[in-house]
Parts: sequence; C-alpha cells; structure tokens
Amino acid sequence: MARRELMSNVDRAWLRMEEPSNLMMVTALLTTKEKVLYDDLLELLKERLMKFDRFRQRVILRGIIFEDTYWEDVPFFDPADHVTRTSIANENPRDELQALAGTLMSTPLDYDKPLWHITMIDDVREGTGFIIRLHHCIADGNALVRVLLSMMTTDKKLLKPEKEAESTERPTFLDPVVDVLLNAWVSAETMVKLSYRLLKRPSQVFDWAKMTIEGGFSLGRLVLRWPDPKTMLKQKLQNQKLASWSWEIPLERVKEIRRGAGATVNDVVVTAAAGALGRYLKARGEETTDMNIRAAIPVDIRQSTDPFAMGNKFGLVFLSLPVGMEDLRERLTEQKRRMDELKNTPEAFVSFLVLNTMGAAPKEIESLVVDVIGTKTSLVLTNVPGPSVPLYLAGCEVDNILFWVPQAGRVGLGISVISYNNKVRIGVATDAQIIPDPAAIVDAFQEELDAMHELFVGPETSPSP
Repeated sequence: MARRELMSNVDRAWLRMEEPSNLMMVTALLTTKEKVLYDDLLELLKERLMKFDRFRQRVILRGIIFEDTYWEDVPFFDPADHVTRTSIANENPRDELQALAGTLMSTPLDYDKPLWHITMIDDVREGTGFIIRLHHCIADGNALVRVLLSMMTTDKKLLKPEKEAESTERPTFLDPVVDVLLNAWVSAETMVKLSYRLLKRPSQVFDWAKMTIEGGFSLGRLVLRWPDPKTMLKQKLQNQKLASWSWEIPLERVKEIRRGAGATVNDVVVTAAAGALGRYLKARGEETTDMNIRAAIPVDIRQSTDPFAMGNKFGLVFLSLPVGMEDLRERLTEQKRRMDELKNTPEAFVSFLVLNTMGAAPKEIESLVVDVIGTKTSLVLTNVPGPSVPLYLAGCEVDNILFWVPQAGRVGLGISVISYNNKVRIGVATDAQIIPDPAAIVDAFQEELDAMHELFVGPETSPSP
C-alpha cells in the first residue's frame, strides 16, 4: 500500500478554496536566453525537484462531512508525465506567451496526479520558455518560488545536477542557490518589508499571539470591517483568466525613489499599485474621489530557517489602498502610515489561525467564511524578492522570471511584483469579466513609477551630444 501522510488543516483550507472561477495555483513563467534540452529538464526534475515529497504525492480525500485529506505517494512516479511540450509562432512572443499563460491559469490541474505541471515552450526567440503551475496546497507562494529557484544554479558550468545520495538533509547541491536566496530574503532592501520583519524575528509573531486583547481586536476587525466599495472589481467572475506583465524596471530606479521619498521600497511599490488602480478605475468611469479599496497581502510567519520547507506558513493582512488620492506625495505619506500601522498588529497571525480553523471545519463553513472575507477585499498584492545575480537552468541563463498569485472567493485581481538580477517586473492576473485588459494596469503602474521618480528624484536628463 502506498505511503500516506495527513494533510495539515491550513493546506487543506487552500485545497478546498479552489473554484472553477478561481483555481488555487501559483503560476510562474521562466525564459532562457539559450535552448534548454528536454532531456536535461527531466534530469533536473529527477535530481532536484523530486527531493521534495510533495511533488511525488497526490491528494486523497476520505470521508463525507469531516473528511480526512492525505498526501499519498504515487507508485512508479515519472516526472515526464508532468511536462508538456508546445511552441509559439514567435511573431510576437510576449503577446503569445501572455495568451498561453492566461489559458493555462484557467485550466485545472489533474487531481489524479501530484498537483503541478510544466509547459515547456520550444523556440521562444533563441531560448526556451517554461510556464510552471503549482497548487497552493503544496506550499505557499514564497516556498514554491524558492523551490523553483532551487532548480537553478549560479554557475553556468553546472549543466546538469550532480548525483547525490539519498538524505533527509537539504541536498548539498542547493547550497550555492540557498546562499543567494537567503541573502535576498533577509535583505533590508527587499520589497517585502512586512514579510522581512517577521522573517527576521519570527518569535515576535508568537509573542503577539499572547496578546489576547489585541488579537481579539484584530479578529473582530477582520470579520466586522465594512465591505469594499462595489466597483467593477466586485463583479461576478467567469472561468477565464488573463495574464500580463511589465517590461523590466531597473531595481536601482525604484531605490532612487525610496531614497528621495524617505520611504521603503515596499512603500513605493504599494503606492504605485494604488495609483495604477486609481487611474484604471477612473479611466473607466468609476467615481474614485476619496475611494479606498483593500488588498490582501501575504505575510510569511514560518519559524523554520529552511527556505525549502513545504506547507503554507503565512497569514494575510488587509491593507487599505487610497486609490482616490491623486496627489502623489500625500498618497505615499498616507500609504506608508497605513503600512506602518499594520506592522504593529497581529493580524497576519490571527488570519493564519482563521485559515487553520477553516481547514478543520466542514467545507460549507469554509466557503461561507471565504465569501465573507472576499467582500472585504478587491485584490491580492504580493512582492517576492529574488536573487540579485543571474541564474542558470541546465547551463542556460534565465533572463526572465515572473509569477502570478492566485485569488480566492469573489476576488478576481492579483498583482505580483518580483525582482531578479537587479530588475523588477510586475505581473497582473485578472478575471476576464472584470478586467479584460490587464496590460492597462501594468502600463498605469509604470506611469506611476515614472511620476514618482520625477517628483522625488528629479526630471530625466538627456545625455549631452
């Protein structure tokens, strides 16, 4: 009989949140400058990704009302069953990849298999593209992105993974990338100040948990806060997702704004996102004066120092975005105040406890809670700092790394920011019913950053002839 392992309540909560209109998948896109061979990819999967049990296990449900959910080893597992090869016309690779990403984000994973899949796109310009889909029940977004990056190396000469003996310890061939990732994840300059604070002092989260009065206040605020305004973002969802992403933004440009404004990188990014949404809504006839909408922001609360530990170890904070505040300086000041206020509350840990309780309750109760919380937020917003040096996949340099965050319940908009090799990209995933043109939000985000750079750094100067 295949080995089974009971799924945690939190992981089960994310498993059961899946609906046809909101599939619980983290989706990533990688492109390389040179062609990756199919056999080399399979070798990488066997030697690196298969070290993690979750990628060799399928989900098994037992019971009716209070069902038990298990991870079960798949007999005779073959990673080739999780790789599909395709191609694009290459007439406009960016648009073609965006269309393919949207289609795959709308396509459920096969529940008879481990819940991940890689679509390998041959001949993306001179290189190869990969769209990777991973179910949220396997692990949270931070852990999944880190595991994905662990398949890469900082050394171009390492074309194939080295053979390693089976061990319960972290594989030693990951060490070079682990060092890069750990440096990136604890850097004071990263774009996730909320996550950074908890990662640096995780025991603080559990100290907060002892503050029952404040914790009770946070729980009350989580449940009783007013619903978000009924904008176009709150329309009924359909089953089609759309994906878009920005061109590369130099990370140093964002840091210049941070220094000029006396804020954090995260303050700058969130303020730009609020402005972009305000621009988008106003351009489509929404009355945005004094409007505020909430973004659900994941906050890592894991205690383990192992960045490759599986499972969902994060909570959510609900940040109010002043999308109706057009004055940039005032919006940044106000957004920073709200961010700082959230940092001093146990809201992330309280929401984690709520998720844990939801996973233990009957599915009908969980669905009700998800619907209630969904009325109080309009989007999911997350920032993930990647390594600041180039990485190589099977000896081929990775030139782009993007990802899109899933949404739950009635939420149909996700904004993801990731930095890699000192470049920043924004990814936008939308439900086609509420936002049929996600590229417009991407463009508005870039316009906001340009306006902030001019305000806090100064106008661009052309080089002398």
